[in-house]
Amino acid sequence: VLNTGLLPLDPLNLWNLSSNKPEFRFINPIANDTSFSYSFKIWDNPDTSSTPFYISLTDEIKLFENYIDWKPNLSLIQNNQYWLEGKSILKSEENQSKTNSLFLSFTATNRNVIDTIAQWQIFGRNQLEQGTFNDLCFSKIDEKDVLIIDSVFVPYKIAGAALQSKRFSDINVDGTIYITTPPTHRGFNVIVLSPDDFSAKRLRVFDTWSDSSDLSSDSTSIKFVKFLRDSVEFGDYLLLTTCDESSRLLNYHKKLNTTGSMDTLRTVLKEYGSALIDSLELSSTFTMLARRGFPELTKELWSGIGDTCIIQGNFIKYLKNGNYITPKVGPAQKWFSINNLVKTAVDSVLIEIVGLNKNMSPVSLKSVEFDENIDLSDISADEYPYLRFNIYLKRKESTDNPAFGGLKCSFVPSPELAIVKSQTNFLENNILRADDISITYQVENISKRGNANKSNSLLTNTTNELKNVILESEIPFISRNEDDEMQFQFDTEQLNGNVSALYEIDLKNQLNELYSFNNITLDNYNVFEDTIKPKIKLFLDDVEIEDGAYVAVRPHFKVELHDNSRLAVESDENLKVRINSRIQLADNTEDYEFISKSKERPIKAILSFKSDSLDFDENILTVYATDASGNRDTLRLSVFCSLNGFIKNLGNYPNPASYVTTITFDIKAPGQENKATIDIYDI
Repeated sequence: VLNTGLLPLDPLNLWNLSSNKPEFRFINPIANDTSFSYSFKIWDNPDTSSTPFYISLTDEIKLFENYIDWKPNLSLIQNNQYWLEGKSILKSEENQSKTNSLFLSFTATNRNVIDTIAQWQIFGRNQLEQGTFNDLCFSKIDEKDVLIIDSVFVPYKIAGAALQSKRFSDINVDGTIYITTPPTHRGFNVIVLSPDDFSAKRLRVFDTWSDSSDLSSDSTSIKFVKFLRDSVEFGDYLLLTTCDESSRLLNYHKKLNTTGSMDTLRTVLKEYGSALIDSLELSSTFTMLARRGFPELTKELWSGIGDTCIIQGNFIKYLKNGNYITPKVGPAQKWFSINNLVKTAVDSVLIEIVGLNKNMSPVSLKSVEFDENIDLSDISADEYPYLRFNIYLKRKESTDNPAFGGLKCSFVPSPELAIVKSQTNFLENNILRADDISITYQVENISKRGNANKSNSLLTNTTNELKNVILESEIPFISRNEDDEMQFQFDTEQLNGNVSALYEIDLKNQLNELYSFNNITLDNYNVFEDTIKPKIKLFLDDVEIEDGAYVAVRPHFKVELHDNSRLAVESDENLKVRINSRIQLADNTEDYEFISKSKERPIKAILSFKSDSLDFDENILTVYATDASGNRDTLRLSVFCSLNGFIKNLGNYPNPASYVTTITFDIKAPGQENKATIDIYDI
C-alpha cells in the first residue's frame, strides 16, 4: 500500500550530491502524467519557515513514465549541508488538490570523480539528531557539534538541628531518604556515597552523647573517628549532620586523651576540608558535605545555638557509558569504508557494524575501535544490503570526555529496475489456442549510480480456471540509465479464454532494490478455441480422388486430415473411413497405419490402409474427421470399379503442335498393374 505520491531515488536521505548543477530523481508510484504537478525547494538549514535557498522552476522538472527528474541550474557550496522538500500535488476532477511531501538532508560534494559511489554522511547536530542516542548530549569540539557522554544531576539534602524544640536529622539523596526524624538519631548521622553512582555504601549513626553512667567505657567516639579514617575511601562522598547533643562523649575522651577525643575528630575532619569543626560545642549544630581527597570541595554549616542547618544541591553524576545508533545505510551492492569525521580518543570510542539482511534482521558483524578509516570491503552486500552503526562511548575516568561527531560511509548503491509498462507489446492479443504468442517487455535501470547485474524474471499466465503457464527468463546486465527488452514466445495449448499475464522482475531481490512496486505489471489477452471445420483429402493409390472416379479393385487408401489449428490430432478415433457399409479398422484391413503430425499444419493426421476388394460398379466411400477442438467434417463420394479395362478422354494439346504437345487419357481398369499401349501418328 503506497500512501505517498513522491519517493526519493537519488539522493536518498544523508547522501551526497554534486555541488555543481545537482540532479535529483524521484519516483511517484501512483502517478500519471496529467493528474500530478510537482514543486521542489532547497534550504541551507532545516527550518522550512525560513527563506528557501532555491525554488524549482517548471521547465527544470521532466516527467518520465517511471521517474521524475529535477535539474536546477544552480551551484551549491561544497561540503555544506542542505535540506530538500519535494511536493506532489494531485488535482482532482472537482479541482481540489491533495499534497504529499518528502523531506531529506544531503551534503554537497564534488561527485564528478567517481559518480557511481554514494557517500552517506551524518554530521552536525541537525543530522545527528536523526539517529538514536542514549546517555549522550551535544557539545562542541573546535566549533563542531559532537555527542559526549552525558552528566546528570543527583539532588541531595543534608539537614540537622540540636535545639531541643527542633532537634531532627534528615539526609536525602536522589529522592531516597536515608535518615529522617522521627525517630531522633542523636549524635552524628553519617552516610558514605559511591562516587560512581552516588549509591549509599555505608550508613551509620554514632551516639556521641551517650546514656552510659560510665563514659570511659563507651567507645562510640573512638569508633566514629576510626570510621572516618578507615571506612571512607578516596573519592567517596561523606554526608554528615548532628542531631540533638553530640559533643559530650568527645569532650570526655579528650580528658582521657584517647583517639575518640574532640581534638582527634577535629583533626580528621580538617583533613576532609572542614573549617568550622573547631566551633563544635555543646548544643551546637554541625552539617557537612565532603569528598575524601578533595578538601576544596567541602561544604559545611554550623549553628552555635543548635538551630537548623541545611546543605542542599546537586551532585554531578558523570555517566560512564553512552551509545549512538545511526539510521540504516543503503541499499548497497558493494561496501567500501567508513570515515570518522571528528577525531577523538580512539580507545574510548567503539563502533559496532551491524548488518541488516534481506529480511531486515540485524546481525552484529564486527566491533572495532573507531579509527579514522575502517574497511568494509569484506562485508557482502548481497547478504547485508543495509548497515547500521552503533557507536559506544566509554568514560574511564570522570575527567575523560570521549566524543562522537559523525561518520561517512562510502558504497556503491543498488540499482533500481522498473518495467516500462507503455512499451509492453503483444504481437497479437487474440490468439488461436495452441498458436504461439509473442510478448515483449521493456525493463530499465533508473538508478543514477548503480549498474544492474543479471537477475531473474517470471511471466505467469493464468486462466479463469486457474491454469498456469509459467516461464522464467534471465534479465541481462543493464547499466544505470539504460534499458533492455525481454521477449517471451510460447504456445498457448494449455490456455483458454481470458488470460492474465503477470510479469515480475527481480523476484528474489537479488539486486537489493529499494523499491519493488515497479517490478510488476499485469496485462490480459484472449485465447480462443478453433471453430473451423477440418478438411479431408482422400487418396487411392496416391491419386486424390474425386466423386465418380474409377479406381482399382483393391486400392491403397490414404486419408489426410487438414486443419488450421496447431492442436495435435493424436487418435485414429478422429479419422474413420467407411466403405459402403463397413468401417475400416486395423483388424479388417492390411497395412493399417495412423500417423499424427503433432503440431504441424495444415496436415494434422494421416490414415492409410489397403482395403478388401471393392464392389464392381459403384462404391460409396464415407470419411469422418474430427479435429482436436471437436470440429467435425464428413466427405462422401462414389467410386467405380470396372470389370474390363478401357480408356476414356484420350487427347492431346496443343494440336496441331510445332514442337511439344501433351497427351492425356483416363484408364479405367480393375487394377493399377494393367498396361495400355498408345500409338502416336503425325500427319
